[in-house]
Amino acid sequence: MNLVLVGFMGSGKSEVGRRLAELLDMELVDTDDIVESRAGASISRLFEQEGEPVFRALEREAVAEAAGTSERIIACGGGAVLDPRNVDVLRSSGVVFYLEIGDEDAQRRTAGNESRPLLNVGDREGEIRRLLEERRPLYESAAHHRIFVDGKSIEEVVQEVLDIWRR
Repeated sequence: MNLVLVGFMGSGKSEVGRRLAELLDMELVDTDDIVESRAGASISRLFEQEGEPVFRALEREAVAEAAGTSERIIACGGGAVLDPRNVDVLRSSGVVFYLEIGDEDAQRRTAGNESRPLLNVGDREGEIRRLLEERRPLYESAAHHRIFVDGKSIEEVVQEVLDIWRR
């Protein structure tokens, strides 16, 4: 069974995933890393040169690959839940944790990070609010468990995930 992390950009999926992988002695698989490896380009460059539909197709393949083996920690890109096929694959391969972040923490944690192509717009704050509003119900319906991350350290979030995972 896999432990799957979903959530918005900046929610800590990669960091929490790294720490969980160490503590549980499980392999960490980041779907964004798989996409970049297959594309031979960063996600920003992929969006720029090929567009979002090509990225989403590669992301779908990456999710299927990541979920194809068990006993993994899978950290998903923020938009993985946009495709219902991804959600089905992830839910059937393990336990899905939604790392829920609020607008203000998302603003703070992604500030100055130009590697997030969906946020490289004029009104970054407005775009974060819009994307969170659009995606929140998708994250909620994809998840077996929800962890609020606002104002918490990585260690606190990791401990909450572990407490649920070990039950």
